[in-house]
Amino acid sequence: MQTARPTVIVVGGGYAGVLAANRVCGRLRNAGRVLLVSPDDALTDRIRLHQAAVHGHDVRQPYARLLAPGVTHIAAQAVGLEPEANRLEIANAAGHRRLLAYDALILALGSGLGSHLPTSSPLSWALRDSDSAQQLAAALPELRPGRRVAVVGGGLSAIELSAEIAEAYPHLDVELVCTQFAPGLDAAARDTLTSELRAVGVRVCEGPQVQRIEAAGLRFEDGSWRDAALCVLASGFAPAALPGASALPLAPDGRVLVDADLRVRGLSNVFAAGDFAAPDAEAIGSGVRTTRMGCASAMPLGAHAADQALRLVRGEPLVPFHFNYMIQCISVGRRRGVVLFVDRDDRPTGRAITGRSAALIKEAICRFVIGGLRLERWLSGAYAWPARRSPAILPARSE
Repeated sequence: MQTARPTVIVVGGGYAGVLAANRVCGRLRNAGRVLLVSPDDALTDRIRLHQAAVHGHDVRQPYARLLAPGVTHIAAQAVGLEPEANRLEIANAAGHRRLLAYDALILALGSGLGSHLPTSSPLSWALRDSDSAQQLAAALPELRPGRRVAVVGGGLSAIELSAEIAEAYPHLDVELVCTQFAPGLDAAARDTLTSELRAVGVRVCEGPQVQRIEAAGLRFEDGSWRDAALCVLASGFAPAALPGASALPLAPDGRVLVDADLRVRGLSNVFAAGDFAAPDAEAIGSGVRTTRMGCASAMPLGAHAADQALRLVRGEPLVPFHFNYMIQCISVGRRRGVVLFVDRDDRPTGRAITGRSAALIKEAICRFVIGGLRLERWLSGAYAWPARRSPAILPARSE
């Protein structure tokens, strides 16, 4: 469907979705419509959830201050897709359903916590969203000195949360409980990170997998038990699902498979971006792996998907997506951190910055994430990313 005034719909209001909507809007100007479909009224700044969980900060960024004036936010959830008719079905909070027609569609539904554990403890949380973070922030001050806090998970989210708790509450015994610590890093990088965690008072406990959270601790698959006054699940991401779109091709991890140009495989005018997309491994580096979930890749994917949607509605040829990783930044509380230099495939090179300097670098990057969204709101096309060749900057449509 090609109309005189094309409609581009973006589904998902996270980093990739907001960036894509702003980028398309600034390029189309008054020559088309841009709709952002998200049930929320704000973006959750997920890279700061560990701070919210300890200090109670509000990490929600209202769309009213993030979205370009020309983007129409529709407070609804996508519940179905009719690609053969170029229509998206949505439902609002009251359950009312309607169909939206599109010329180009960008799916950027993001991801959520991928692990679930049965629990019988009133003092157990899963770090899923802003609300759960606020609940945890309210519970931590109630713990008596010497009580154990167990953070379950070995990835970066669990690492950052455990460090934040230990730094803010040095009188608590904070343990990071996992089957494998920092599995995406090599031995040298893990040693560096372990040393920094030890400096703020976090003990890393690798062992059997946690089976369930009980009233006073953790039960492991081998039958062993470990006491804990408070437990937090912070392990892994899983892509969101689009109900009623069972025909979408999926990678083994549940993400949507896309071609080199970020089009959903088999669909001519539907793109996927952010944690929802599984780009071809050739898009980065030497092609030994695909992108990991996180804002470092979500924003480039969102920006490129936006450019592709613009090319499509203008009848211009599409171009492949390329992206190079450069660093991994890990917070270790507010005053320490680890910045790992990585190759284009996200593998540590052996070079690292630690301590206060790393914390400052991480904070600067966190500020750039929201700053980049706001910049794209007013200066569409300003966002760029490291790639093997520079991304093409589209000229604004002439009036």
